[in-house]
Amino acid sequence: MVSDFPKGPQADAAGWLARLRADDRTQADIDAFHRWLDADPRHGEHFERLSTIFDDVGGLKESIRRPEKAGQPNLTRRSVLAGACVLAVSASGLIAWDDAQARIYQTAIGEQKRVTLSDGSVLLLDTATRLEECFDADDRLLKLCHGRINCVVPRGQRPFVVEVGNEMLRTEAGRFDIRHEGDVSAYIAQEGRAVIRSEDTAQHVKIASGERVREEKGHFLRDRPEVMEATAWQSGRAVFRNDTLREALGEMNRYSMQSIQLADPAMADLRISGIYRVGDNRAFAKALANILPVKARITDGNILLLSA
Repeated sequence: MVSDFPKGPQADAAGWLARLRADDRTQADIDAFHRWLDADPRHGEHFERLSTIFDDVGGLKESIRRPEKAGQPNLTRRSVLAGACVLAVSASGLIAWDDAQARIYQTAIGEQKRVTLSDGSVLLLDTATRLEECFDADDRLLKLCHGRINCVVPRGQRPFVVEVGNEMLRTEAGRFDIRHEGDVSAYIAQEGRAVIRSEDTAQHVKIASGERVREEKGHFLRDRPEVMEATAWQSGRAVFRNDTLREALGEMNRYSMQSIQLADPAMADLRISGIYRVGDNRAFAKALANILPVKARITDGNILLLSA
């Protein structure tokens, strides 16, 4: 639940965005909104700035103008991504979710799960992933709290938006691999196009089929990975190509309660290549002992690698 939402002109602007978008708005609401605009020139600036924040993630822009007097005002400015799941929007433009209302999907360590959403989108959740869904009349909204997902998104009447930390991916259709671990995020477009926007820096970048975008130190980095290797997790495998043992263990340990640890930190720089099935660290440790100068020992339920 949202608590201690900031007060002041920015919060008031967010409230007006939500109120003007509500189905039960009245002419009295419209009149009160214009009185609020007239009370301080800065009010209009806050309202316009907050509206502009949403432009790149859903086409929210509309000029501020007084409605015609005759008939119901035709106010179509998008609000704070209105819906039962959303309570408010901060001045940065990030969605404030009501977790009690959002539909939650999650996986345990070593588990993968396939989910079909109401719009026909098919999601594959990787190990240790938490995802929240809130579809409303305007958007198909997801929040990737942590972990990794693959989204197959059919074309629909509403944009498909995924919040990933302080970033948002927006697309109309396609297939996308999205990862969010701590402060690190990465996006792969297997099919289709999308726009990714950082709410911290207001930067945005477009991504197309075969491309990967990663956020690092406030900047978006783009490359073209071997997509089949980068998405091998979808078939329960991990692919390493001259990766360090540290990197390989970091990936394999995500899938098992029985972690592999190093007795000597100097071993972390050993290199490994190959394709391995995830979720069976004993088998992986045995394979390591066959190709690297290491030996495995079971200790306290985990696996310790020692120099051979």
